[in-house]
Amino acid sequence: MRTSDMPVVRLSGPGRARGRQHGESQRSRIADLVPRWEAQVDGGNSAKALVDDILKETRFDRAIQRWAPDLWEEVLGIAEGSNQPLWKIQGIQLLDEIWWFTLYRKAGKAPWREHADIPERCSAMGQVRGAATAYAGQNMDIGTWIEGNQVLLHIEADGVAPAQLVFSYAGSIGLNGLNAAGIGYCCNTVIELDPCATGLPMAYVGRRVLQQKSFEDAHGILRGVEHASGQNYLLGAPGRLASYECSGSNAIEWKGEHGAGGPLLHTNHPLASHDTQMFTEMSAGRNGGRPSSTTEGRYDGLKRSVATANGPLGVDEIKEALRQKDPAAPISRTGGTAGSNPIGYTVGCMVYEHSAEPVLHLAAGPPCSTEFREFRP
Repeated sequence: MRTSDMPVVRLSGPGRARGRQHGESQRSRIADLVPRWEAQVDGGNSAKALVDDILKETRFDRAIQRWAPDLWEEVLGIAEGSNQPLWKIQGIQLLDEIWWFTLYRKAGKAPWREHADIPERCSAMGQVRGAATAYAGQNMDIGTWIEGNQVLLHIEADGVAPAQLVFSYAGSIGLNGLNAAGIGYCCNTVIELDPCATGLPMAYVGRRVLQQKSFEDAHGILRGVEHASGQNYLLGAPGRLASYECSGSNAIEWKGEHGAGGPLLHTNHPLASHDTQMFTEMSAGRNGGRPSSTTEGRYDGLKRSVATANGPLGVDEIKEALRQKDPAAPISRTGGTAGSNPIGYTVGCMVYEHSAEPVLHLAAGPPCSTEFREFRP
């Protein structure tokens, strides 16, 4: 998608109203996306049966009601506004949760294969630049089934939460973003980290982060909730940046390889946390233990960019790093034609200026071939 063609969807009011605005304005895009989503979940088996199983075998609903009730209302509103069954809109919010639920359910039923059904996506990096500024960015790698349905949600301030820019796709409450207080986050799947059937799904965690006005409060969300899915969050604010590997039981800070003030890099393997017991037990005795064929290669590519940069990371340096196309471990991933490749596609690239006047630099596709535009909350 050309970034200039990406809709900017303005939302305001309480959760149910925001959801209805989203669903009504994006009804045709949601209708286009839903069958693509159904076709790629659980190997093309019944998406409804899978979502029903997830909702029966987890307590995600209770976690959402406890930690993010207004976002549950937003999901209800999206279903109403788009005229879609609620289970489909619920399922669309559970990207990472469907991945690990399906993976663990299939464990033992077929020989382990290193490349089968394993999500490998997203590369992130950032660095503090002085007392009042930090820069961070990531490639959001999901799949070509989303291509053409990327959206930017512009959520108005409501007196409690600041205005927010949320990169998403039609029907989803969000993937990542930046708010008017300069708080933003990048997120990378780390499926080796232990999941939690009573935890808060990733999309809801991220939106709760963006509802905060300070680094300390955003940090408190990451530390305070149970996480449904193993994830790395690169949390930024003016003059602040920290990386947390979150499992179902812990949020462990990754302080990087360069000491205080140095760059923070992450792809899809754990660098600080050892909460990997479930994955280790599942993969024991099977061929291959690393869940991604490219996560270490992409991490090395980010390190090479740091080594060759002329000084600390800024907007241009992060863009250049995220444009890399090494054939063995591409950071900018071009996939195939729309709908043909379940994972290997960068649906968007974001670079954040965490400052008193925050800026989002966004490309609605692989940054190696998609133009950036600037947005302000």
